[in-house]
Amino acid sequence: MKTIEIIPVTAPLEGIVNLPGSLSYTTRALALAFLTDGPVEILNSAKCDDTYAMTDCLKKLSIGDCELNVRLSGRTARTILALACISPSKKIITCDEAFKKRPMTDLVDALRSLGAEIEYLDKDGFLPLCVSSSTLNSGIVRVKGDVSSQFLSALLMIAPKCGFEIEVDGELSSKPFVDMTIEIMKDFGVEVINKNYKNFKVSGEYSCKTYTVEGDASAASYFIALNALTASKVKIIGLNKNSKQGDVVFETIINSGESAFDMKNCLDIVPTVAVMAAFAKGETHLYGLETLAFKESNRIECVAGELRKMGIKVETAKDFMKIHGGKAHGALIDPHGDHRIAMAFAIAGLKVPGILIQNPDVVSKSFPDFFEVLKSLKVKIL
Repeated sequence: MKTIEIIPVTAPLEGIVNLPGSLSYTTRALALAFLTDGPVEILNSAKCDDTYAMTDCLKKLSIGDCELNVRLSGRTARTILALACISPSKKIITCDEAFKKRPMTDLVDALRSLGAEIEYLDKDGFLPLCVSSSTLNSGIVRVKGDVSSQFLSALLMIAPKCGFEIEVDGELSSKPFVDMTIEIMKDFGVEVINKNYKNFKVSGEYSCKTYTVEGDASAASYFIALNALTASKVKIIGLNKNSKQGDVVFETIINSGESAFDMKNCLDIVPTVAVMAAFAKGETHLYGLETLAFKESNRIECVAGELRKMGIKVETAKDFMKIHGGKAHGALIDPHGDHRIAMAFAIAGLKVPGILIQNPDVVSKSFPDFFEVLKSLKVKIL
């Protein structure tokens, strides 16, 4: 297995980082372009495994009976399932082995209530599955909101084509991701009326010729952390500080001077916040983590386990993590197949010697050039 070592920096770094396009906005833009009559030019799109998965699936949806491999992309899986239900022919949706543990039940149930014909091909509630229908009914559809906001976003994106209204059962997780969906749908000509994240109605038709993707706030977090940990002055280009991306709050969190943070609306930066907490004084409490176990890894236990390897005391529960800042040391870091763990702990390597990252190529899921960008800033990587 490939392993790289991050060498700590001995002087503040300088340079410029041009952020890749937002992964979240790119996948949505690709889906909405598919639903729009006429060509749509998407500028500054993210170029990574997840967007390649979405693009490949969308191309196949237009050619009749097909097998759609969403690979490891949750956004692609949930969006493509919804799109498959309003596309002709028979569609089999598959994934990489590691994705088979990620839940699909709530979205499948919602789509079935609208008349979709969906059959699980292996284990109920999970991919792979087969979609045989090509139209959905209008009316009202209910979907649970506490596992993944991607279920609601998938339904919202196809709602203008079907004429249904959406009601959410329970508390909605990761509300900023839904805000992003509503924003981009407006950019594509569709209005969404959001009644307190409990009821959603749509109006209008998709129409767009050119869409520009803003910079990725999750990617920005690693370089904001780099600046903070190493007293560097790396300039970050492309971050919209008024973005609806939940992860745009990262800099505010680490500069707040507080010790307890509700992370439910910015779960993708939990690994980076946890790494920063390892170098902070005292205890840092991260809560609102109920759905973090259903990401590319169980990010609560996996992040905690890697921090413990570095000599950091961490306490966890199903929705909570308490990190006791201390004197961290080097360790062999296993990302557990999770791109965000690999990148967050690479930043730790800029501070303490002996941080080795196993399987660093997992960053290709969202940021293939991550380690090359570090090298461009004169970070030494062995």
